[in-house]
This record gives sequence, C-alpha cells and structure tokens, in this order.
Amino acid sequence: MEHLDVELFIDAIEKRPSLWDSSSGDYKNRQLKRDDWKEVCEIVIQKYGEKDEKERQEIGREVQLKWKSLRDAYVRTIRQSKGKNQERLLKL
Repeated sequence: MEHLDVELFIDAIEKRPSLWDSSSGDYKNRQLKRDDWKEVCEIVIQKYGEKDEKERQEIGREVQLKWKSLRDAYVRTIRQSKGKNQERLLKL
C-alpha cells in the first residue's frame, strides 16, 4: 500500500461515525460501514476507483488494518500517560 497522509486519513474517518463511534446507531450498520470504508479509500488512495475489484478489496483490508493500528497506538499512549500521571500523584 502506498504512503498515507495520516491527517487526511484520520479526518476522513472522523467524519464517518459508523467506523469508530460505538454509541452511534450506524455503528452496527454493515452496509453503511462498507460504503464508508470505500469512501475513505477513495479519499486517501490515489486512483482507487481505477483498480480492479481484487486490488480494491486488498487495499480496503490494509486501510482498515492501518486504522486499527493507529487507534490501538493512540489508546496505548493515553493509558501509559494516565499511568504515569497516577504514579506522580502517588509520589506526592
């Protein structure tokens, strides 16, 4: 997969709550999620629409994996930060 503009990627996902907001009614809507992932791919992957179906499916999997990786890294960083803050409070 080609290099992704991470800020553009995150912005595209943020505008589609069905992909990240589990409290949204659309979160469980599989067809909407599929359509939203396709839109994200069209935004962040050059010439996505010109690729054949097999390539688009592979790109879609890679884009979703990239999102999971970014989200997990973010959550891990937040948890570590909270843990360090709690340690500092205990030392006071």
